[in-house]
Formats: sequence, C-alpha cells, structure tokens
Amino acid sequence: MADQTFPLWPRPDARENVEWLTDVLVSEDGSEERTEMRDAPTQEFGYRYFVPPAMVRSVNNMLYGARSLQWNIPVWPQVQNVGAITAGASTITCETRYSEFRAGSLVMLWQSPTHFQILQMTSVASHTVLNLTDVTEAFSNAWLTPVRIGYISRSPKRDFDGANSIVDLTFSVEDVEELTVAAPDQYLSEDVYLDPGMLSGGGLVEQLEARFDVFDEQLGPVSYMSPWNYIKPARVHRMIAEDAAEAWAIREFLHRRKGRSVGFWQPSFEADLKVMDSGAITSAISVERDEYDTYAGDRSNLAFETTAGSWLLRAVTNTTFLGGGELQLTLSSSLGGIDASTIKRICFLGFKRLSSDRAEIGYLGGTAVECAVPTLEITP
Repeated sequence: MADQTFPLWPRPDARENVEWLTDVLVSEDGSEERTEMRDAPTQEFGYRYFVPPAMVRSVNNMLYGARSLQWNIPVWPQVQNVGAITAGASTITCETRYSEFRAGSLVMLWQSPTHFQILQMTSVASHTVLNLTDVTEAFSNAWLTPVRIGYISRSPKRDFDGANSIVDLTFSVEDVEELTVAAPDQYLSEDVYLDPGMLSGGGLVEQLEARFDVFDEQLGPVSYMSPWNYIKPARVHRMIAEDAAEAWAIREFLHRRKGRSVGFWQPSFEADLKVMDSGAITSAISVERDEYDTYAGDRSNLAFETTAGSWLLRAVTNTTFLGGGELQLTLSSSLGGIDASTIKRICFLGFKRLSSDRAEIGYLGGTAVECAVPTLEITP
C-alpha cells in the first residue's frame, strides 16, 4: 500500500489506456505470424479534477512533494455506491462481476476528500460479497472502488486563476494483470463477434490495404507487382456501453484480443450478396452474381443474418453460374430449411485482428463508456 492517495473525485471525462506488445511478421504473400511479447498490457488512467478553493494549497503541496512517489490509484470508472458501512466491518455487499477486485489487492471506501480509507481485500466470497481488513471508521454513505498501485507517469498539469484550480493527472499502474476471459462463440475454432460496431457520425470509412511494389530503374520500362494473396480491408470498430455489464464486455473484448495478437471472425455487417431464391433454403442458395465469382470468390466465408436477429455462419464450397446474372452457392452445411424471406442480409465474414496494440477507453460519465479500435481483415 502506498502512502499517497489523491483524495478528489475526478470529472466524468476519465480515460484508460491499455497497450500490449505484439511482434507481427508479414511474409511476401501477406500471411502473418504474430507473437505476444507481454504477459499483461501496460495500463494508464488519466483523470481531470476540479480542486475546490479550500483544498488548492494542500493539493499543490501534495503534488510538489509526492510527484515521484508511489501512489494508490483508485479505479474511478468502476466505482459503486455501497451505502452505510459500520466501523469494524470486515465484509461489504457489492457487485463484483464488473470490477477488477483481486484477492490481496486494495480497495477504497470514499465519502468525501477528507473521509476515505484504503483497505486490503482478502477474498471475493461471491458475486456480491468482498472480505477485507476491518474498516476503522464509520461511513454514512460510502462509495467503493478497486485501487491499483503505481506512479504519476506524466507531468501533472494545473490550470488555475488564483482561486479555483483544475488538475490533470496520468497514473501508470504497476500491479497490472491480464484478465482471464471465457471464450466467446466460435467459428472454425476461432473467436467470432457478431455485434456490429457503432457508426462514427453518419457512417464508416474502410480502406483496402494491399502491398503494391513498383520497380522503376529510371531506364524506361516500369513493372508492378502486388504479391499479397488477399486484399486487407481496414476499418474502425467503435463500441459504446450504457451500463457496467456492457463496459466490462468491452474490457473483455480488448483483453481477449491482446492487442494485435489474437484474431477473430467478424461479419462486414453489409448486404454483400443478394438472395434470389424463394422458399426453403438448405445446403445451396442462389444469389445475384454482381461479379462475385470474378473478383471476390475468395470471400468464401459468409454470415447469414435472419430477421429474428440470429446468425448462421457457413463457408461456400462451390460456385455455379446459372445464367441471367445468377449464381448458385453450395454451402458447407445446411441452413436448416429456413425460408429465403427470413434472410435479412448475407455478409462477408472476415478473419481480423486489431491493427494497433494500444486501445483507449473513454469514460463519458455515469456508466457510459466508449472505445474505438482499428481492425484489419487478414484473411477472407
């Protein structure tokens, strides 16, 4: 336990940065080998505090004298109200599923900048009970948050006018641990995520990546070569959470991905193929040609979204031109006789990874959370 704790509750625009380290080796044909280089990501919390006039002097002195010392770092985005706590209490009833409570680590009970206590947690007895060292003072209306240990990693910034003050602090966490995340749904033995990202403004921007080599010896002839097996579409996957469970799901997604290390399947969420059939669909389906067989035949993994909101994932094993601008696709397994009218859209299903090891989680106030990460489709 560190001696220093910044006692103020931050403003709602907190941020958290997590960063893994991945060694990505890309071969001549665009295929990859990825190696995770860290057991756990680095982690930073950025907080912005309003300092009331009565505390300006004490805060200034604290930052001046303890700038380089070790700090207790409250994880304010995971704070929850636990009501009245009596002196001598050794258990707290709370929600533990969506917070990083760890046996042996620290928690904080907070009621005001002058009324708080750092405690050590001994165990998590269930999803609703924490066991911890005895509370030494009573709280009439306490707030509970996990606490990490670390340092102020960037120079503190103060905006002040002689009376009020705004302080920006960035804390770097020492006791970081990788979250253990249960495997989500699977397709071809890899993770698959079927929740669409949120639009940014009115839509999304996608860039089609390809290696394109130009050989020009400035003697006249110029040659060109594009050696990758596949085009690699890149876009941003934007996630927004409205409550603690959804915010925790964002954290689990990021920790499951481990930066650029672990790939996943994800639909394009576009109507990439148009159904031409009617009636029951089993192991073959007719679609409008739209030059699919000419230019995009390697995009053979498909996601069928139904009007009921479910997804069926299949691979195309054979393509037959029927004439009249129509193709018949033979599927790896039957769609179970669903009616063609219940197919809302057919999306290309691509195997992707994040294209950055760093992710920023923005806390917008209350339980609202936003995170946007760049993705790259590495195989169709």
